[in-house]
Amino acid sequence: IKIASCSTFAHGRRMETRSRARSRWYRARAAIMMCAIAACARGACARRDVRAIAVDFVRQAQDVGEIDLSPGVELGTEPSAANGRLGVVAREGLDAMDAYARVSWRAVLHPATTYDANEPGLGATLAQLKLEHGADDKAALILALIYEKYELGTRSRFFEYLRAMPEEFDTPTFWSEANTKELEGSDSYEHDVLEEYKMVKNVWTGLTRRVFDVYGDVFTNNATKSWHALRWAWTVAHARAIRVRGKEGLAIVPVIDMIQECAGNETAADAAEHDEDTGFAVYDHHSDAAVVYAKREYAPGEAVCERFSRMNNFDSIQHLGYLPDVDERDTRNCVLFVMQAPDRHAEKVKNAGFETPWRACVAADAKASSLDLLAAFIELADGRDIDVNAAGVPVDVRKDALLDLIKARIDRYPTSIEDDKASLDAMRESVRDFNERLNAKGLDVLERTQMELHLDNARRGALAVEFRMREKKVLVALRERVETLLTMRDARDEL
Repeated sequence: IKIASCSTFAHGRRMETRSRARSRWYRARAAIMMCAIAACARGACARRDVRAIAVDFVRQAQDVGEIDLSPGVELGTEPSAANGRLGVVAREGLDAMDAYARVSWRAVLHPATTYDANEPGLGATLAQLKLEHGADDKAALILALIYEKYELGTRSRFFEYLRAMPEEFDTPTFWSEANTKELEGSDSYEHDVLEEYKMVKNVWTGLTRRVFDVYGDVFTNNATKSWHALRWAWTVAHARAIRVRGKEGLAIVPVIDMIQECAGNETAADAAEHDEDTGFAVYDHHSDAAVVYAKREYAPGEAVCERFSRMNNFDSIQHLGYLPDVDERDTRNCVLFVMQAPDRHAEKVKNAGFETPWRACVAADAKASSLDLLAAFIELADGRDIDVNAAGVPVDVRKDALLDLIKARIDRYPTSIEDDKASLDAMRESVRDFNERLNAKGLDVLERTQMELHLDNARRGALAVEFRMREKKVLVALRERVETLLTMRDARDEL
């Protein structure tokens, strides 16, 4: 198999149907897997121990003064949370407001300051692209990641840091067809998973035409221009990038990008207290470093956490590759409804202040006003009128059609909650089994590679099934709430 066939998938630039786009995605995914197996069979690769590499990188960076951690603060060599990711652990505990992580700005990948716009190379390229197309922090970071990892490679001053990152993530763009089909029945499947793939493909086409083909002296390697490179950089930009207060734009900050997100219940009021774009890290001008302060006390051995993404269930899977550790009544534990009004009633819906299509992620404990909004859209989309208060907010909206919608959503899933529980238990058992077999001695390279692929599929399948179960539980709770409201309405009508 030629290397070019492993690294570059030249998608056509014409608009494609959803099924054709999905087919291309799965064929590309299968081709990447076959290339990996073939290369490993020749002894050309082996899965890297990313945990060990990350720990070693941090130690080296500490030795040269690029990373400064409080005494006892280190990367956990064992999973520090239920999602199994490497995290930051306070072995000796922390006091509130301790500056537990300080990273020199020269170790930070930050397009606005890493590159000089007046020098040839990526700096001048980013400056010209900004002049022609406007500022785009995420696009600039994606190009920087591609340039450092695939163009410069071992010549990059970020080489050791990027090497400590996974080659693949558990986000849906890395899933197999079987894993993805586990999401069937959810609006997130058709409206987010497949749409994101089409979006990334369009970004790749745009970068090829506007960047790679134009700045061929900067982006010279075929691997740099590949779908594989963009998919990796796209995922890193969504999963690892943060905003550092005191600096403009997005940045990738070593160690800080490995801090776990805090678990626990979050209400709508909690979410409103924080502005995601302000960031939880700050820039210290005196030390020229990104610094993170402990927001509370930590007991010895406790994993340090921050509130940073506050993504709901599917957004977390889509961008981070894991489900948030939240309470069942958390506002982030919600079900996505994507609703479209028919053309004959679209104007009526828009005049009421709704967009069409309209997206709403509804939690089991959604406010009564939220249920009224959901019901109002359905009523208007069906051509019926609704009552509004003096502020124009829908009130006392009939919810018969809403109940029908919720029941229809539950019926769309090809499996029951009991089926899901059995599948999830089996998949988790497979994950444990594959991990045990990988730790056994005597596996040759090909056997190990195949086992690792099976492990990835089992882990991602379990993630999809657990997400599906969460959605169903929310929908069942919403159905019971709406049925209670309708029963109360009927009782009032009788009186």
